[in-house]
Amino acid sequence: MERFMNPIESPEQHKDFSELLEIVKKIEDVAVSKEYTPAEVIEWSRVLVADLLEHIRDDLHMELTENVTSLYQEMNRENLLARVESVKRVIECLAEDKPIEVGKGEDHYANSVTSDLEGLRIAMAEAEALGPVRLLVGLDLKALVGFTNDHVEVSEIDENEFDLRDTTLRRAYCRHLKGEIHKEDIKYMVMRIPRGVFPVQYLNDLERKQPSSFIFRGVKINQNIVGASHEQAA
Repeated sequence: MERFMNPIESPEQHKDFSELLEIVKKIEDVAVSKEYTPAEVIEWSRVLVADLLEHIRDDLHMELTENVTSLYQEMNRENLLARVESVKRVIECLAEDKPIEVGKGEDHYANSVTSDLEGLRIAMAEAEALGPVRLLVGLDLKALVGFTNDHVEVSEIDENEFDLRDTTLRRAYCRHLKGEIHKEDIKYMVMRIPRGVFPVQYLNDLERKQPSSFIFRGVKINQNIVGASHEQAA
């Protein structure tokens, strides 16, 4: 599938992202709402996720690809850092130029990984463990971002962060960041979407035949066109 480039808007290219931002807010609100049954949460989430994918394409000019393995490999070659965030925070960063703050406090806990494939596996596995309630109702929308260290301090993690089962792995691949991740720092985004809320029409043949818990879609971000008009993005 062809990948769209992504634009960074200049003042003369200003675009209204209010609808896109409202969608990501609704997704999080629905996930924790006590007004809906689990079945209703899934039903609403399917509609909202379909809207989200369309607005990412139309407003941010980012065409998501299912070939996320190639994105992981590119992130590794570029020696980027990686971190799993809520999709809401990532979209707010890209659409509103709202930095993602990381590393509050003094403890050097693991809040990022290197972009080695083992590091990315650790990040995704830990993100899944963080959201059991949302997983039960079928919605835990996350995005792995690959980014530069231009606006963060990078340090090793504290020894008390080590799990005896994977001390060597965590020492090698986990990092502590303090600072901010800016819009221009983000070079890749891979969304992890629960299969139960992913629009069926966007599944590829393999995904239809081999059901899995999550569907992954990603993009390499071209910071010159996020939010530009279709004419400028072409």
